[in-house]
Amino acid sequence: MKVGATIFTAVVSLIGGAIGASLIIWICAIWPSTVNEIEAVMITGLSAAGVGLLAVIIAVWGVISSRAIARRQTTFSHIATLETDGSAQHSQQIFNDLVRTGKLTEYAKKNKEGTVEAQAILNVLNGFELMSIGIQRGIIEPEFYQLWYRSQVVHTWKNAQPFIVALRARLDRPSLFHEFEEMARWMNKNQVPHRRFWWTGII
Repeated sequence: MKVGATIFTAVVSLIGGAIGASLIIWICAIWPSTVNEIEAVMITGLSAAGVGLLAVIIAVWGVISSRAIARRQTTFSHIATLETDGSAQHSQQIFNDLVRTGKLTEYAKKNKEGTVEAQAILNVLNGFELMSIGIQRGIIEPEFYQLWYRSQVVHTWKNAQPFIVALRARLDRPSLFHEFEEMARWMNKNQVPHRRFWWTGII
């Protein structure tokens, strides 16, 4: 995943070296014909500083590029895994069947704890909760995930909201599945989710 950034860095470093050499030649051309030792040191120092600054910029860009590529690969791998994960697909099917029959909210009751249906519902909701946290932490690429899952996130939240409200009330946990709720709100507005730490978007 770092090959592209490494090649880019090498190419720009060569360009930077050429720029540095050109800078030295240019300074020498406009400098008085007689250059004493101090002036020569100044010329060399200025050129080295320019090349050094360029190297720092290149290094920072390399890190940013590598992180962006890593996020996309992680997101793609996760989506591909979900699409072929039989357990996840089975949970989603149970969830969809309960929504269709109007029985989803019943499984927020105490006497439904531990049932296959209740566990399937929690599996689906926990998956979206985890993705929301991954986006906020800069692990998951929001644009990529949104492109693939926007409709499913919005519809799943809409269908699951009565169940979640009932479960929050019963357990007295108003923040239960809050991150999933936030992600659904972002995607419903077709916005890029806010990252919890701003710097996760650039490194």
